[in-house]
Amino acid sequence: MVAMMINKLSVADNLPVDTYGKVIDQNGEPVVGAKVHGILKFEEKRIKEKHDTETDADGRFQFLGFHAKGLTMVPEKEGYEFNSKILSTVNRPSNYIPDPKDPLVFMMYKLRGGEPMKHNQIYSSVPCDGSVEPFNLLDYRSNRTIPYAMRVNGDLMVTLIRTPLKLNARDGNKPFNWSVNFAITNGGLMEIPTNNIYSYEAPVDGYRPMITMNFPTNMVGWQYEFKRDYFFKARNGQIYGRMTLHVDASRTQPPTYFDAEIYANPNGSRNLEFDPQKQIR
Repeated sequence: MVAMMINKLSVADNLPVDTYGKVIDQNGEPVVGAKVHGILKFEEKRIKEKHDTETDADGRFQFLGFHAKGLTMVPEKEGYEFNSKILSTVNRPSNYIPDPKDPLVFMMYKLRGGEPMKHNQIYSSVPCDGSVEPFNLLDYRSNRTIPYAMRVNGDLMVTLIRTPLKLNARDGNKPFNWSVNFAITNGGLMEIPTNNIYSYEAPVDGYRPMITMNFPTNMVGWQYEFKRDYFFKARNGQIYGRMTLHVDASRTQPPTYFDAEIYANPNGSRNLEFDPQKQIR
């Protein structure tokens, strides 16, 4: 039995992993001279084997003649960014058929260089009765101490309605009706798709003035918490940015929890590459 198992492992570790690949940037242009790290994975061996190659004038590369259980490929080049955390973008598919005319495509983001940006982290709360709670995208302070005029003229408006208004702690996580609305004054929001792993440039258009999420008690997959990523445009295009909005509507006594992380470019540029050295304080 042990011998059969060892033999099975040996077979699994000796599969051909020939691969043809191509590296492009976000505009579809080939990335020339990128180093591609090839990592051979084994079931029997604990140590992974590493082999490097480089892309040619067409952004192409290849790994040929290797045998292993699997192959992981990670391109690297200065001035570009590659998200290797998304496993589906780096692992050779088990059903891949090597063909130089049909290479696996890897997308790297060509960086333009960060511009001065504002990074805000909001930890606050919002009412549960439908009252509008405003937040300033560039100058956030505790909403209880921020000047009234600045609050009234906020950029981000958050409105939450919950029924019942006060929750009974004994009910635990029993569903309750609630909804939350996010609105940008003189601008709008656009959800960042989960497959957009490089949110470094705000779109030109497609923004919605407000987004409402409803959570009725009979909703399939009901939850008391909401967290999403958005691009935003504000102040008639003077500000572009991206933000993560998070609401936890489960606090028994209102107001309930709200927090947000905001990266805002106040220069009218859609470039959202954040450089901590250029952060606006």
